[in-house]
Amino acid sequence: MRSIPLAFEAPHYAINRDGYEFLKEHFSTYVGHIQTSQYSFCTTSYPYRIENIEFLNRLIPENLGYVYSDNINEILKNIDRTSVVRDYFGGFYFHTFMDIDYLKKIIKELKDRGYGFYDLKEEENYVILKDITIKSSKGKVEGNYNKKLEIRLNFLDVQRIVLYIFIFLITGLLFILIHSLCLRREKGYDL
Repeated sequence: MRSIPLAFEAPHYAINRDGYEFLKEHFSTYVGHIQTSQYSFCTTSYPYRIENIEFLNRLIPENLGYVYSDNINEILKNIDRTSVVRDYFGGFYFHTFMDIDYLKKIIKELKDRGYGFYDLKEEENYVILKDITIKSSKGKVEGNYNKKLEIRLNFLDVQRIVLYIFIFLITGLLFILIHSLCLRREKGYDL
């Protein structure tokens, strides 16, 4: 199964203001908590989705916690609390190194309680980074990779190129001079 990113989540939700500006420009969707302080790790979690705020296009909250063992009751207690809010939205994090059976139990229990699941592919999302564009809509995901030839030269590269051209020209001139001298000698001209 191939995995294509449709959203971004900052590691441990830690991201500064510059990071949010970058995200707003390149990602339609951010999943997680919002870091509320530029200078320390302090985050805020919301019980619903947020659209078009100053520094994010769309926030999908991760407000139910993360699976760290068989903590199904904690996740379920958090969704029950969150669901009292109109238009609530709940999400939790599952580390891929955890036992998949924990995730299966949580999903089964949520389904048994009547909770539905959100699929990013169903909505319009995008990721736009240099040569890569990924878009989703109505269950389909499309990606484009347009490699652009980009030549970037720093000052040392330019100096090196000029030096090579200079050496090539001097070598060429020396060759012409030596060749001319040899022709003059053959024809008996006085040097």
